[in-house]
Amino acid sequence: MNKREYWKGLSPERRGELAAQLGTSINYLRIVFMHGKKTSAQRARKIAEFSGGVVGPHEFCPDAFDAHDTLYIQPGSRLSA
Repeated sequence: MNKREYWKGLSPERRGELAAQLGTSINYLRIVFMHGKKTSAQRARKIAEFSGGVVGPHEFCPDAFDAHDTLYIQPGSRLSA
């Protein structure tokens, strides 16, 4: 399942829960899920956790996460030391 399909499958209540957990708005998340806006690595990881791994953080922040290992932070990203 990709991020667009996941978003479309969320009820309005679950969308609100996700927005509240992330400290952002439903509208911002709609842009992230439906229109490909990149988000921070921290927020990408929280989205992946919220989804139970259905969507990976690499879908939201490909600069920081590898598509094959959702916990891997790529060297040279803002989060690598």
